[in-house]
Amino acid sequence: MATFLSHFSLWERCLQSGKRTVIFEHDAVVTGDIPVFANFQHFMTFSKPSYGEFNTPAMLGVNPLTQKRYFGGAHGYAITPKGAWILTQAAQRVARPTDIFLNKENLPSIQEYYPWVCEARDSFSTIQNVAGIQMKHGLKKHGQSYELLNVK
Repeated sequence: MATFLSHFSLWERCLQSGKRTVIFEHDAVVTGDIPVFANFQHFMTFSKPSYGEFNTPAMLGVNPLTQKRYFGGAHGYAITPKGAWILTQAAQRVARPTDIFLNKENLPSIQEYYPWVCEARDSFSTIQNVAGIQMKHGLKKHGQSYELLNVK
């Protein structure tokens, strides 16, 4: 819930500023030039999906969302002020993990930019839990485990 609300606060900031906004999560690593001038409609991911199976867009540039029916991770994306308004309105009807919330059913105009220029590197994360990491990376089905250290 806290992550969703942090994204929501950035959508509100985008609305207040009236400017396109680029949003990154704590585990985002930029691997190329951010497409800040790309001609997208409301919201566009430019990030490589970080878990599970996904599709690769067939064309370069802005495409309809192709990787999954939702963002395969909300670690790097851009929104317009109109997109921010749409997101804040949709959030009042249904809220869920941000990447799942950003989906084709809720947001038909959702887009993505390819080649992806951002990826999640959560091997250093301090906020993940063991169950989430094992599920995300499929460790249990491969007989592997993951230990989180409480470093102070």
